[in-house]
Amino acid sequence: MDKLLLTFLFFNVIAIGHSFNCTPKAKFQKDCNTCICNDLGNNAVCTLMACPDLLITTTEEPSITEQSTINGNQVCTPNEIKMQVETNETCNRCKCAANGIGWFCTKIVCPPRDIHTRSVRNTQECIPNTDWKEDCNTCFCTPTGLKACTRMACPEFPRTKREINENNCTPGQRWKKDCNDCFCTETGLAACTLRGCLGSRSDGHRSHHHQPRVLPSSIPVISRDELNRSDFHCTPHEYFKVDCNNCKCSSDGKMAKCTKKACDVQ
Repeated sequence: MDKLLLTFLFFNVIAIGHSFNCTPKAKFQKDCNTCICNDLGNNAVCTLMACPDLLITTTEEPSITEQSTINGNQVCTPNEIKMQVETNETCNRCKCAANGIGWFCTKIVCPPRDIHTRSVRNTQECIPNTDWKEDCNTCFCTPTGLKACTRMACPEFPRTKREINENNCTPGQRWKKDCNDCFCTETGLAACTLRGCLGSRSDGHRSHHHQPRVLPSSIPVISRDELNRSDFHCTPHEYFKVDCNNCKCSSDGKMAKCTKKACDVQ
């Protein structure tokens, strides 16, 4: 707070209005303020701190008074010291006069007070230290309950959120799953490439030997717009084409796996 106050005060400067001579660009002190002479040597700019010896008299009453010690025209307890709080400016100090008829207060420009308190975030986005899959991205939950995911562009057809079981493989292990290459991370989590495989196994087991499948000589062709429709449906396990890519319908007929070649769209 002290550094913030000093920074705020230093950049509130004012030019000295009367005739004045100084050494161009020289720095000097005026009371407790720092001044800088201009290039012409005929004026200067200074900070605006209220100096301890320059007290200004005010008749403002303190927010709390001791009635038993105030007599006659007194408005405060002689020599009492308090912080000025009537205008929410708590950086100025006031002292009651020796005769108790007024207050002497500094007039420092206080930095604005933030009257709004930040609400404490007491809700968690996820269970700390857990991992899961969302589409083709891997997500994890931080120790403080915040969600973080990779940001890979996933295939356009819908996929369901899949949970990753902890320690589901041996760290460092490598294997083939359909046409994709997989490896096991140091934390025991499986990570695989995302190539669209024809005739991929849906039972989740690792396969090591694959026989190439021969596609029918004539297979249906559908548009990508049709594939991306929310009400898309296909014949379970049927093969078809989208542009130059080969696709296979899922067992429930609600989605399809496709190869991901870059096609020349006419």
